Amino acid sequence: MLLSSGMREAQQGFDELYLEGADAKVASWFVRFIYTDEVPAEAWDDQEALCFLLALAHRYQVQSLLERCQARLVEQLSEESAPERLMMADLLDSPALKAAVLNFICGSHRRLARVQATEGFARLTKTRPQLLADLLATVVPPAAKRARIGGEDKQVG
Repeated sequence: MLLSSGMREAQQGFDELYLEGADAKVASWFVRFIYTDEVPAEAWDDQEALCFLLALAHRYQVQSLLERCQARLVEQLSEESAPERLMMADLLDSPALKAAVLNFICGSHRRLARVQATEGFARLTKTRPQLLADLLATVVPPAAKRARIGGEDKQVG
């Protein structure tokens, strides 16, 4: 496509494209999207590859691909995958994905308990313990802070 078309990349003897952190399959999906605004159907069913595609979209600031990948990952959330997606959202600094995953995990106390029993959650507690505060704040929003002024408690904010 890119290298076999009449585009500049093909005309100047450009015979290789390297996207750091992406295997050939994911890189081809990314380039295909750039030129056609389409993602192959097989990409939507491979969660691991979809995560790599999301990371490429983030790295190269391709917002429309980023949003599509995030939406698909949210559709495919499971109790097993949710902790991994939460860590990924944090790593990519993606507030929309992070909020969606937090809402999924904390949607019920039973689901939260099952998520806590996963290997991914154990990994989350060790590698990104600050996300535990986000989980807690989603389950029980923090109360407004109170300041002590002149011996009296006063509501702040």
